[in-house]
Amino acid sequence: MIKNSQKQTGSAHVVIIIILILALLGTLGFIFWQNYINKDLANQNSTTGIQSVEDDSVSTYQAALYTLDDAVAGINKTLLESGCSDSGVSNAILKNAFKQVSDSDPYTYQGGASKINTGLSYAFVQYGCGSQGSVALLKKANDTWILISEDARGYPMCEIVRGQSFPVSIVEKCYVDDRATDPVAI
Repeated sequence: MIKNSQKQTGSAHVVIIIILILALLGTLGFIFWQNYINKDLANQNSTTGIQSVEDDSVSTYQAALYTLDDAVAGINKTLLESGCSDSGVSNAILKNAFKQVSDSDPYTYQGGASKINTGLSYAFVQYGCGSQGSVALLKKANDTWILISEDARGYPMCEIVRGQSFPVSIVEKCYVDDRATDPVAI
């Protein structure tokens, strides 16, 4: 009886070792697939024209073919038609005047510098209208850039920008009315 029990114990150990080896090989295979083969598939998908962009907790999709150059061209088209109180800006804004910012970046102001979010859908643009400077807030909707606000002051009027979903990196405060001297949080 003792020999039979030892044979069963030995067989059980062999089965357990085989199961552990299979689990280890399966885990290593999954890690290899996840790190190498899956990345190749993701790279192939991104070259076919669609990429996933993480924007805080919301995933949005945009065509990979829409670039910063396209966004600046669209912004300039809108400003040439509607900027400077509908008389149009006299000079196009150059691409190197724009700094791309993440939606969750804190707001920072730098004179003469324009900002556009990494999703290429919201912009803060500084330019000249005659002898004074102007600040415009633009939003891309249905592949067209729309001038939401244009003002000589650094912050817009609250009634114009509230509900427009501007990220905090583009505009963080607004003026309650024309007489307000201190901006308030949007």
